[in-house]
Amino acid sequence: MNGIYTYQTGAPLVWVNGSTTTPGDYVYFGGLLNLNNRQITGPAFDISQFATASTQQLQFHIRTFPTTFDNLRADGANNFDASVLKRFELARGAYLQLRFEVFNVLNRPTFSAPNTSAANASIGLITTQANRPRQIQVGARLVF
Repeated sequence: MNGIYTYQTGAPLVWVNGSTTTPGDYVYFGGLLNLNNRQITGPAFDISQFATASTQQLQFHIRTFPTTFDNLRADGANNFDASVLKRFELARGAYLQLRFEVFNVLNRPTFSAPNTSAANASIGLITTQANRPRQIQVGARLVF
């Protein structure tokens, strides 16, 4: 029997311009963002703390808004994988190995980071899953 348990905190949320890695600047009103990194039925943080209209976005000035906050992180990994192997001895050193493996045994989703582009209509929304759902595989190996 084998088991692997993985627990990791999520990556920091990065505030960038659209889908690029170029830091963008936003009009941030300075209030608490109240992040819930597992909120999938609406914004994961308080989007009212930002000016979200594209006409209110800043251009051609020195950025003052940080690219990350130390307390705002995406959903972390909390995953358990398990397997069972059985070896059956055959004639003259040959054997048959049967394997039963399950990945993400508890079927716990890990969500991607919410959209952090202030001028995007989906700001604050988590729209994808970062890991795979439960997978089961069965295998056999004949060694002779």
